[in-house]
Amino acid sequence: MASVNFLYRSTKPYGKLTARLLYRHMDQDFQYDSPTDIYVEKPFWDIYKTSKRLREAHLIEKKTIIEAKTSDLVVHVLNKFTKENTANINKDWFKAVIDEYFNPSQRETLPTDLLKYFLFYLDLKKDEVENSTYKRYRTVYRLLQNFYKDSKVTSLALSAVNLEFQRKFESYCKQKNYSPNTIGKSIKVIKSTCKHALVNGMEVSHQLDSIKIKKQAVTSIYLNEEELGRIKKIKLSGVLNDARDWLLVSCFSGQRISDFKKFRASNIIKREGIEIIEIMQKKSKSPVIIPIHPELKKILLYRGGEFPPQMRDNDYNRLIKKVCEQAEINEQIYGKVKISDGGQQRGISGMYKKHELITSHVGRKSFATNLYGKISTPLIMSATGHKTEQTFLMYIGKTQSHLSIELGKQLSYKSI
Repeated sequence: MASVNFLYRSTKPYGKLTARLLYRHMDQDFQYDSPTDIYVEKPFWDIYKTSKRLREAHLIEKKTIIEAKTSDLVVHVLNKFTKENTANINKDWFKAVIDEYFNPSQRETLPTDLLKYFLFYLDLKKDEVENSTYKRYRTVYRLLQNFYKDSKVTSLALSAVNLEFQRKFESYCKQKNYSPNTIGKSIKVIKSTCKHALVNGMEVSHQLDSIKIKKQAVTSIYLNEEELGRIKKIKLSGVLNDARDWLLVSCFSGQRISDFKKFRASNIIKREGIEIIEIMQKKSKSPVIIPIHPELKKILLYRGGEFPPQMRDNDYNRLIKKVCEQAEINEQIYGKVKISDGGQQRGISGMYKKHELITSHVGRKSFATNLYGKISTPLIMSATGHKTEQTFLMYIGKTQSHLSIELGKQLSYKSI
C-alpha cells in the first residue's frame, strides 16, 4: 500500500512543500520525493505538524486550505499509482505525476515527436540530475539526431518507439561502431523519455515495456593485492606521488572520485573507538559510513594527518596510468580505451596493457573485488553504497560460474 506525506525542506521562511511517496514492493521499501507548488510559511508549518489545537481564526483558515490542497494531491497520486505497473514507478514517474497535477493543460502543448519531446525532457532534467548524467542524456540526444538525419526521418511519433524502432536503432548504432552497452544505455534513456511522456498523458506504444535493455559482460578491471603492493613500493615524488596516494585512498575506501576527492582530515570522527568518515554519496545520494582502513591510516600519518593535495579529475586519470606503468602493471588484458573520433570520444575495444586501462573507477572496483569472499558481502555493500547484492555482484564481474566455484570451495571445508 502506498502513502503520501509532506515535508518542509526549504531554508527560507516561505517555501514549497515537498511531497514524499512511500510504498513497499517485493519486501523492499521505496521512497521518492518531489517539490510541489503548495507554498506555506515555515512557522505555520511547524505549528501545524505539532498537531496543536489551533484556536486563532486565521490559523484555522490556513489549516483548512493546506489540508484541502494536500488531500487533493494525495488522491491524484494514489489514483495514478494504482493504475501504473509498479516496475515503472521511480523518481521521474513521481515528479511527472506531480507536474501533471499542477500543470494539467501542459499535455495539450507537448510535442508528440520523439526528438522534440526528448528536448523538452532534457530541459526539465537540467536542474534535477548530476552534470555527468545530464551530459550523458545530451549525448543520447545527439545520437538520436544523427539517427533522424542519416535515416532521413523528419518526424517519429512517441507511439512509434516499439520493437521495430529498437531493431532499426540498434542496427544503426552498430554500423557506427557503438558498443552493445552504449547502445543499451541509449535505448534505456529513450525508453525513460517515453515513460515520462506516458505519465504526461501522451500516447506511447503498447510494446514499450517489451523493449528490453541488452547488456554485454565487460572485463572487470581492478588492482589485486599484489599489484597494490607494487604501487605502494615504487619511489615517486611530486604530483605522481600525490596521484599514487589518492589511488590508494580510493582502493581502500571504495568510493567514487566525486566522493573521495572531498575527503578531509576534519571529516574523520570516532564511533565506539573506530575512526570513520561519514559522507552522502554524490551520485546515489546515499549516506555511507567508511571505516579508516589501516593502509589509509598510513597515508594520513606520513602526511601529517592530511589527505593528499586536490587535483583535477582529468589530471588524476592521466597520472594514475603513469603510476601503474611505473609499477609495471603491464599484463595484457581485454578492455576499452577512449580515442577522439571526429571531435567525439569513442571507446575502442581490444587487448591493452593493464595500466592503459586504469581510470578513476579502478579504486572502487579494487576495494569491492579484493574484499569479496573475505568479509560478508552486506558489509562491503555498506561502504560501496550498492542497494542489492545482484547489482554488487555484476559490478565486480562475478558470474554464476564464479559463484558456483566459490560455493565448491566453501563446501570443500565442510564434512558431511
